[in-house]
Amino acid sequence: MFKEGAWIVAEDGGYQWITEHARWLQNPDRARALGLADDVIARIAAIPWDFNGPGRIAICLEGMRHGLIRFRGHGDSVTFESVLPLGDLICATRCFMETMFGPFTLVRVNRLDTGESWQGTYRDIEARGQAGMVKQ
Repeated sequence: MFKEGAWIVAEDGGYQWITEHARWLQNPDRARALGLADDVIARIAAIPWDFNGPGRIAICLEGMRHGLIRFRGHGDSVTFESVLPLGDLICATRCFMETMFGPFTLVRVNRLDTGESWQGTYRDIEARGQAGMVKQ
């Protein structure tokens, strides 16, 4: 069961476990460890953090526009969020899923800039491959 959160780096699949996504990312050392450039880190640091408000959303989106994927566990289901095309998002998180999930883990992927989403089990992803599973 997952009750954790993480930032995943789309480029290489690396990840960092976190507490709260936006607040965690506003720490320059943490953001740098995820590979964000200094100008991006400065923009993120300048955004006022607010719990579940526009500041929190803006911080997360700024990180996502620079290659980060938000992961959150919800008990027996998980969510990945990004601005990447769904197939790319799944490809970028494949090693993470392989390491962390069982076949019946319910996976939801959301592309926040377009509203596209897909939901199914990790077994569905493995059976169809990342490109085929997003076509319904």
